[in-house]
Amino acid sequence: MAGEGAPSGATMVDAQLTNARVLKPFDNFERIYQGQSAQIPIAFPGSRDSRAISNESGFDPNLMLGIPVPEGARVLLWFPICFAPVPPANPLFPFQLYSYRLIWRYQNLRSFREPPTKSRRPPYHFARSSPGAPDSSSGIPLPRVTIPASWHVIAYEQGEPVTGSGNLVVRIETITPRLDDLNQFVAPLLANGQPGVIQQGVLDPSLSGGNGMPLFVPFWTDAEGDELIILANRASTNATDPLDVWDFTQANTDLDVGELGDLAFSNIYGTGNGRHEPYRDIGIYMQTGTTP
Repeated sequence: MAGEGAPSGATMVDAQLTNARVLKPFDNFERIYQGQSAQIPIAFPGSRDSRAISNESGFDPNLMLGIPVPEGARVLLWFPICFAPVPPANPLFPFQLYSYRLIWRYQNLRSFREPPTKSRRPPYHFARSSPGAPDSSSGIPLPRVTIPASWHVIAYEQGEPVTGSGNLVVRIETITPRLDDLNQFVAPLLANGQPGVIQQGVLDPSLSGGNGMPLFVPFWTDAEGDELIILANRASTNATDPLDVWDFTQANTDLDVGELGDLAFSNIYGTGNGRHEPYRDIGIYMQTGTTP
């Protein structure tokens, strides 16, 4: 009889993800970072929050802009491997490795009640807007609205203890898209005997290495706040070397020696040391949504 018992048909739930959003540092970041310590990370997006720009009371004038995300949603990030224009001295190593760290941030009730002009109300999960700890670094206590931030972490289980309780250690997770050898990719052939093209419009083949290989590696995680900020550093940064600085004028020439040029980073996220206009559609790709 109709209406009796559970339906026999399967209920299908498909993935629902947004279109890809391109994440880049602020325009002309090379001009600001050139010669600065390589320990200073480059932020995505790295711009000032609109409330900082308008000198709104309770907000630091240098508060950084966050990327809105729906807390709890799945987040897919495509990180590019950074290729530079092929160095004439050694065309085998035109790339440099970079490491990325994720920072999650809550927005508060005030952000929802008083959104920036002509913008959508941001999501919030910090249901207060009362003053937090003041900023007294100038010698005068200045009011500050509470906007907490946290690191993206990974948990490690320690070995089973002989006595006592177990131990779960939480550490900040660093994401490093790796490429150890350009020979990891050789283009397949088409029926006409010509090498097939896997991707296009990403890098100019005449200006960059990579042998036509896929540029990106995907990373899945969950949104752990209302906003995301990404910090990038060169993977080979030497924390004890005061001469280790950002240098967007030269490429890495030998991975074994560890030359520290950052032309590859500029080529992907900026102008390639003036070789081209910034590629609007090239950066870290981000999608958010749900998956079964």
